[in-house]
Amino acid sequence: MMRNKRRITYLIIIIATVALFSYQSLFNQSVALSKNNKEALGEQLAGIREAVKSDLTKNTQIFLTYPVEDSKDEFTTLYTYLSLGLLDKNPPKNVCKQFSYELSKEEFIQTKESFYTGIERLYYSMKLIELCNQEEITERTIKDAEVSTKKLYHSTYYKEGYFLSDEFKEFKDKEGYEEVKFFQTHMMLKLGKKANIDFSPTKETIAEWLNYFIKDRKDPLFIRHYIESMNLLNIDPSPSIIDKLSYDSIIQKDYYEFNDLLTIESLTNMHMKKWVTLSPEELLSILQKITGSHSQFANIQQQYYVLSIYSHLDQLDKYLQKDKLIDQYKRYVYPDGMMPLFSQTSNPYSTYYSMVVALKSAEEGDVSAIQLQKYLSGFLKRTNVEDLMDLDAFEILSYIHLKEYVDDSFQHTKEAEIVAEAIKDELPSRVNAGNIIKTSYLIDSLALLEEDLNEDELPENTSEIIKNLSQGKTKLFDNSSDFSNLLFVNSLAATGKFSKELKEVVPYAAKIKIDLSSQVPAYELYQKTLFLKRMGIETDDNKIADQLIKLHNGLGYKLNEEQSFKSFYATIFLNRLNHILLGEEIHHDQ
Repeated sequence: MMRNKRRITYLIIIIATVALFSYQSLFNQSVALSKNNKEALGEQLAGIREAVKSDLTKNTQIFLTYPVEDSKDEFTTLYTYLSLGLLDKNPPKNVCKQFSYELSKEEFIQTKESFYTGIERLYYSMKLIELCNQEEITERTIKDAEVSTKKLYHSTYYKEGYFLSDEFKEFKDKEGYEEVKFFQTHMMLKLGKKANIDFSPTKETIAEWLNYFIKDRKDPLFIRHYIESMNLLNIDPSPSIIDKLSYDSIIQKDYYEFNDLLTIESLTNMHMKKWVTLSPEELLSILQKITGSHSQFANIQQQYYVLSIYSHLDQLDKYLQKDKLIDQYKRYVYPDGMMPLFSQTSNPYSTYYSMVVALKSAEEGDVSAIQLQKYLSGFLKRTNVEDLMDLDAFEILSYIHLKEYVDDSFQHTKEAEIVAEAIKDELPSRVNAGNIIKTSYLIDSLALLEEDLNEDELPENTSEIIKNLSQGKTKLFDNSSDFSNLLFVNSLAATGKFSKELKEVVPYAAKIKIDLSSQVPAYELYQKTLFLKRMGIETDDNKIADQLIKLHNGLGYKLNEEQSFKSFYATIFLNRLNHILLGEEIHHDQ
């Protein structure tokens, strides 16, 4: 009997040893990146890095602009096709049909739900329709436009001699709205001319108001539109109006802001019409300044005015971003021809942290990296710890990353000590469904500050969570997910605590399947890979690279394969993961 027990014991030991060897072999089998994947990941890093450098040195804001998923925006759509029209790319048939259909609706000029309303909406829509294949524009569309124009002409006219859409009615007597009246009057006159409206009953009053408006104006933007308006009324503007022009100081600026571009666009339009003559030196200066103005979809309206300047000067061949603009358009456009809404991130710290991540592969002494460090040095000094604690936990983590980027000895400063104590005060007594993500980022922040945490300073159910995960009990709470589970154990791994216990969680983490069509695979891919590497487990980097490549989109990464556009947070995490796979960042620091 004793002999049989010994045999069973030896058999269990042998089986356990074989199982342990198999387990270690499974996780220690390294799959190196293929040459193709290395090159692809390197190109992704380079593309994002160059976009960030452009944002920093040329203020293009391309990297920090994100299309809003499932959004459709009329303003962006209009300026996209106005811009492409200057590059001899006509709007597609479906978008022309869409705007023709909208014109047939009575509420088209009344709606207040779009960016442009009333006069402006009709004016810009007609500009787009004029770019369409005119053989495909029906008589009904032209008739609808004329009906809308006549309605607007009578409903928006004021006896003083200007036009103003209804949505601005309550502001008409407020300071600063004279310019709105002026430009809407110009638009209404252009629309009225096309609709064959007889201006004669009101043209003298309109001319009188235009003369009143222009009396003390010197900007080419106003003088160009004043002359055009008077011409539409068949009234000769005073020849001396050109003598009032003042533009030297704007041409000589080092950098053209948006309002400067509006002025330059009107000035070059007047040069094209031979109303003024710019010197070769002035023309060269303008072309040199706008060469760096390629905001594209970060500010498609600005891009349109840049292209207009090139067009007025007959220099569109000098616009070097044509292919890039068209490629971006193809990436963003919906099947019906509409464009998404574009939004620029405004998070106080993660915005800059995303740029820091992108610049990790920049060469030492890179001008843009130095510029970012210099800016952050001053920007971060204005942070109040109390205000910092009111922010999202990832913003707190991002702030600490930025402080270290500026000063690699930050962890050892008095300020770091104060921040650490404030974070500890924010830690909950227990982790629950509502605070697991916040808690994880707070623990990450303490780890980044090199805080030597005692286990009793962490939530009291920390060990229980680790034990549950190691036993396969992964439904910690009602809304638990692999992402939140991985995020939590990753934050603990960053502290250096629970090393032995966390090893027991490896089988669970390793079995997590990354489904690129699920809700947040970008987050899961990052957290899973990071955790396994921290635990000393070799990963199939080639497989991970394939997934990264599938989620890559333009100048960033998508949250999942079903989405159309890059995601702000997915771009941060997967850009970091890209650096890790290419060996350009160690994975021990969160």
